[in-house]
This record gives sequence, structure tokens and C-alpha cells, in this order.
Amino acid sequence: MIVRELAFEGRDIRAVLESKSERVSSHLIIIFDYWRPNRSGFDDILKSSCFIGLGFDTLYLQASRNHWYNTRELADFSPRIKNLTKRYNSARAFGFSMGGYGAAVLANLVPLTSAISVSPRLPPLGLYAAARTLKAPSSAMQIYVVDPRIEKDVVAIKGLSALGNDAIILELPFGGHPATSMLRRRGWAGKAIAELVAERPSLRRISRLHKKACDYEIALASPL
Repeated sequence: MIVRELAFEGRDIRAVLESKSERVSSHLIIIFDYWRPNRSGFDDILKSSCFIGLGFDTLYLQASRNHWYNTRELADFSPRIKNLTKRYNSARAFGFSMGGYGAAVLANLVPLTSAISVSPRLPPLGLYAAARTLKAPSSAMQIYVVDPRIEKDVVAIKGLSALGNDAIILELPFGGHPATSMLRRRGWAGKAIAELVAERPSLRRISRLHKKACDYEIALASPL
């Protein structure tokens, strides 16, 4: 049975902690909401069940609008997130698109094991409000998953480098937005995500899966 607890709520950010009642997890993952059109208020639909299945407790940070987490609340809530992470042996952050930017920023506010950003997108006005609240470069393992053929992915990586963090960049050409879209079409996105949040992620394994997915799409498109 999944237990949900409201961890904190503000005008811009609401955090819901999910865990399984029948187990005690030693690992936490912090999931950032992604950009969606016509967003108005907090979404009641949680999307973190796959991480529960991987053995994580999940702190899901919901956004009331597409603010890119450039809100003072992220910094204000970071001490509570830090206190929560102390219950666990490891804590990771994960996000797609706008959420990928949020995960990268949080890694500079709270000690984390890793921060994974899939096709991160910079705010419309670039790194500004949230970046001013950062305390120090992150010691977390930062992983950016991008499609190098998409200009916004390339621009985001250059922009995020301004945070001063060393990062591992996993390129998935022709992946689309997000860069794992080709894997999702083959039903392999779950495998890729499980690998990304593993203690020792194998990015080569994800690259091989992606290549197989691309080869499959090419074969389908080829004339008989």
C-alpha cells in the first residue's frame, strides 16, 4: 500500500512524500514536475509510482504553474528537504525538461547523491532568480541526458555549466524531447530510468538500448 503525506505546500510548490507502508526504504528520490500547457494550480495526479517500484521513497515536487522553479520557495523549502534526506542512505533528484532544470538547481541547495536531468530546459529568461539563491557548486553526480541535435538541449547544457558543477553528459541522438522518447516508444524508458537512478549507472547500457530503438525505427521506415 502506498502512503502519501503532504510534506510542505506554498503558493508555487507543493511536495508530497510517497512510501510503501509495508517496507522501510533507505533511498529517497526527489521528482520535479515538468512543463505542461494550460497549467493552473497543483495537479492531483502523482507520477512517481515507477520509482516506488524501484525501491525508493519519493518526494514529488509539484508546480502550480510553469515557473521553472525560479521561485524563492525552492530555497525556502530546501532546509526541510535537507532534513528529510538525513533519514536515508542516499537521495537523488530527477526531472524532465523544466523539472530537469529544477533537479540541477536543487543539487546546489541540498546535499544529494546524484541529480539526473533529462532534456533540461532553461527558463525563458535564462538562469536568474533561482541561480541567485545557490550556496555552492554541487558535490552530487550530475547527469544530463540530451539529444545533441536539438538546439535547446545544447543551450541548456551550456547554461547549466554556469552553476559550476561537473556533469556527465549522455547524448541520445534522434531521441527527441525528452531525449528518452525513442526508448519510450520501444517500451524501454523504464529500463533506462532504472539505470540512471542506480547506485552505479551504466550509461553505455542506455546508449546501446537507444541505438537498438533507433535501428528498429529505421528498419520500420525502410522500404521493403
